[in-house]
Amino acid sequence: MEKEEFKTMLDRYEAKEKKSNKRLILALAVPIALTVVVAMSVMMVNRASQERVEAVEAQARASMDNDSLFEELARQHLLAEDSTVVQSKQEWQELKQELNTVPKEELKVRVEASLELKNIRDSLKIDKTKDIKPDPIVTTSHTDDGPGGLNSGSTTQVNRRDSVIVRYYKRSGDNERVVRELQRLGYIVNEKEVTPGTEGYETNVIYYGSEVSQRDVEMVALLFRKSGFPIKHIEAFKEDPGMAWKKKAIEVGWKEDVVKLQTYDPKRIKKDLYMKK
Repeated sequence: MEKEEFKTMLDRYEAKEKKSNKRLILALAVPIALTVVVAMSVMMVNRASQERVEAVEAQARASMDNDSLFEELARQHLLAEDSTVVQSKQEWQELKQELNTVPKEELKVRVEASLELKNIRDSLKIDKTKDIKPDPIVTTSHTDDGPGGLNSGSTTQVNRRDSVIVRYYKRSGDNERVVRELQRLGYIVNEKEVTPGTEGYETNVIYYGSEVSQRDVEMVALLFRKSGFPIKHIEAFKEDPGMAWKKKAIEVGWKEDVVKLQTYDPKRIKKDLYMKK
């Protein structure tokens, strides 16, 4: 995706917004104002975080004439999007360092995934910045084939994302932000222990049940893609009567057979899900 395509993507995104922040657009019309966007603090209120997202988008529209600025704007957009789930100064610095090493093409994919995810959140009226009390995270063994550990004392709220369980095989090096964002989107998160010897492998596959909506699968896939996970395959569970829980579950983990496949971008995520439904 070239600079013009990124600009078009941002313009489409802006058209879907009901209100635009004209004051921020005017204030950030000059590239020097980018430093204001960079000066972000973990302790800022949630409204300030949303203003930063709008500010970065406005600055991007005004400054599409060089690649280095595009990359910086893309990083600031992703920083702004993650500002509500970062919980410490150290974590903030780690996120900045991580984004500084991401190649330009991958940055473009992550920004596109971020914007697509926000469009879906807005259409479903999900307030990511709202401070909600998440369901407990249940950690279970990789040998547990039960219903996401939900029989081991966890409490759930049946009205949140229709009780969709996200079983996440969290690997070494995976950041905590994706878990927090899953919770903010309203999912029941079940962290699973990975098979010994696979701890260092990258998360690359998503499975989903027959009663999970395409929209939920798309949101989870976009979230992991936005967060830098190389998702390479998405498919439906093979269900059987003994595992009825799978009907309402999304599972995210690693699969050796898909390692050499091409990594998904947002367009392919949507295309594949529409074809499979």
